[in-house]
Amino acid sequence: MAEPETELTQPPGSRVANTTTIPVAGMVMKEEISYGYAGRAVVPVAGGALGKTWIEAHWIGLEVGPLSAAVAKANNIPSTITGVLVDEVTLVSADAGLLAGDIITAINGTPLSDLTSFKEATRQVAQASQADVSIYRNGANKTIRITATDVLGLAQVEGAPMILATDRPPHGYYGPCDKCHSIAPGGTNLNQMAKDMGDVLSRTAPNIKMGTPPPHRDRGTCTHCHVLL
Repeated sequence: MAEPETELTQPPGSRVANTTTIPVAGMVMKEEISYGYAGRAVVPVAGGALGKTWIEAHWIGLEVGPLSAAVAKANNIPSTITGVLVDEVTLVSADAGLLAGDIITAINGTPLSDLTSFKEATRQVAQASQADVSIYRNGANKTIRITATDVLGLAQVEGAPMILATDRPPHGYYGPCDKCHSIAPGGTNLNQMAKDMGDVLSRTAPNIKMGTPPPHRDRGTCTHCHVLL
């Protein structure tokens, strides 16, 4: 049987699709896999993302990020405290009593300094259903016991999202953009949904101050959705 051939089809202004041509008994069948909307031909990007800087990790229902000097200063965290910053808490971690803003300093006694050490510490308890999580909160250190109904599992890390070469940075300068981000080929970002859950659930765009950097891709004039303060 001949190997399937893959081609990109893109009528101007229509939906980008990856079309796989499959020969079947003398017939040609095409199966389309949609990527998103675009106005030009694009090529899916494979590889090159694994070497990017990690920006967050997820474990037992929580989201953590690196405790940079700027983040520590903004949250009045002493420079002597090391670990990862809890950004969001749900599920097991919420039931255990962890809070957004906590600094996880150790897991089962293994000290943390960054996302790499955080992931490795979760590896040591991945097959367990219970672990002691040491935190720094409001000037005091404490330990919270985490108990799951299943195994705790290994933390999963994420990098920064793909961006367009023309995107404006929503944050300060942290070095070349491609240190953290993959740069989309052409003018189409294939690694983000055109409409994600936030877009679907949001009914009214929030009021914003003039000059606020957009947290999303270009969707036209700001006043189409937002009231400027």
